[in-house]
Amino acid sequence: MELKRPNLKPWTLNDYQSAIDRYLLPRFGHYQLDQISTALLEDFIADLRNTGLKAKTIVEILRVLNQHFRYAVRRHHIRYNPLTDVEKPRLDKPEIDFLRVEEIRKFVATLPRDWKTSEQLQKSFFNRIPKLPEPLRGVVIRYYVQNQKVERIARDLSLAEGTVKSRLHRARQVLQFLPSRNDFHGDYIFFLIAILSGMRLGELLGLQWNDIDWETKKIRVRRALWRGKINGKWQWVLQRPKSKAALRDLDVSEDLLQELRKHRLACPKSHNELVFCTQAGEPLEARSLMRWHFEPALKRAGLRKIRFHDLRHTYASLLIAQKESPKYIQTQLGHASIKTTFDTYGHLMEETNPVAAARLSAVVLNGSAKSR
Repeated sequence: MELKRPNLKPWTLNDYQSAIDRYLLPRFGHYQLDQISTALLEDFIADLRNTGLKAKTIVEILRVLNQHFRYAVRRHHIRYNPLTDVEKPRLDKPEIDFLRVEEIRKFVATLPRDWKTSEQLQKSFFNRIPKLPEPLRGVVIRYYVQNQKVERIARDLSLAEGTVKSRLHRARQVLQFLPSRNDFHGDYIFFLIAILSGMRLGELLGLQWNDIDWETKKIRVRRALWRGKINGKWQWVLQRPKSKAALRDLDVSEDLLQELRKHRLACPKSHNELVFCTQAGEPLEARSLMRWHFEPALKRAGLRKIRFHDLRHTYASLLIAQKESPKYIQTQLGHASIKTTFDTYGHLMEETNPVAAARLSAVVLNGSAKSR
């Protein structure tokens, strides 16, 4: 780990350490390196499958283990990497989903377009309080005033029946429509940029105002926001994106820039100059953003449940429908290789092939007719 540390992002180090602590040390920590055989590894993989872990997670665990063995071979501690002949879980290509044009319009129409002030939030909150049953009002008001955690609310509501998970879910259902003091109210511009730029979630959360070039109409992707444990403590980290190709300049329209200007006038100040932040100027928490903003917006629009990453696929599908070149699509998405672009979106490009063939035929045949 010390050897790897200088070259890895904090989130990658965190994943490595998690794989070691949760899976590798408990299973192999008492073995000598040369005692770990291919048979032991195959039994390990079978046990991981039986726990219900996804194939992708198992492959990531094996990737960490493989680096240990490769290091040991290089240092001549062992002569052979026992993972070499192990049959790894097959990773099925995930199906991509994306919003069609009409679905985009429905989704965007449900998004609030204004950043509410604290006074407006309080007014809205107290207008809705009478709708709650009498026993819940005091608890919910304490939640709003003290910004208590959901776990405390579950206890205060005396939700004693069911599992801990089900009790928390019921508490969240009660509180879902109530705004937190530090809630985020830039939904419209946040999700609009996601659809019209294809930026990854971490890239959007780490976007700063100086990344926007108002003159050349570009958004410069230079960092991503990550939240995780470093040395046992939860921290926010602004880091360079996952690859060099992810450092890119995105073309954006004047209409989108105009919406960003409106957002800049209304949004709170952030000490990191973040474009998207809480009302206290702090970084946004991705899971909360998905649970309380993205998923409810999909429901309001009457759309199926999709992942946030599918908005990136939506952007790619829009570019393909406009007949943009694969190379341009690659650079806008920040793919390290055009092979990734073709592997991911090749089937969408195939849908345009008959139209392209018809245009080509018309050009050639019309040209031939004129020459005769």
